[in-house]
Amino acid sequence: MGTGYSGRVAVFEVLFVGPKIREIAKDHGRSDAIGQAAAEEGIRTILDDGLDKVRQGITTFDEVRRVLIAGAED
Repeated sequence: MGTGYSGRVAVFEVLFVGPKIREIAKDHGRSDAIGQAAAEEGIRTILDDGLDKVRQGITTFDEVRRVLIAGAED
């Protein structure tokens, strides 16, 4: 009926393990410490990628919210 999406598009989050994150992990650091270090190093989150795809017209905000934001509340 000409509605909906054709195919699928992935959203990505990639954590590059640099010296600071490697040291935290080696010392059995908490995941929140790793997350803080990643934020300080400028990680591009899965939400960032999803919102970029909205800006590019690849998907809609409602779809990003449904998959990434609403799913996180469970």
